[in-house]
Amino acid sequence: MNDAPTDKLTFEQALMELEKIVRELEDGRPAGTVAARYEQGVGLLKKCYAQLRQAEQRILLLTGEDARANR
Repeated sequence: MNDAPTDKLTFEQALMELEKIVRELEDGRPAGTVAARYEQGVGLLKKCYAQLRQAEQRILLLTGEDARANR
């Protein structure tokens, strides 16, 4: 991964990096790097899911769906 910490990546950047890791793992990288790259991938996946949840909450708030669901 590049030098930028994962918390600074946009959703699109994190997704692109995750796709790169998946390709590397599918290509059968040497065993020493597999665990580290897998770990990075899991972290990126969690980051993407968190960003999607935040976006969903903003949409629900803007559309008023959140308030209707709590009634």
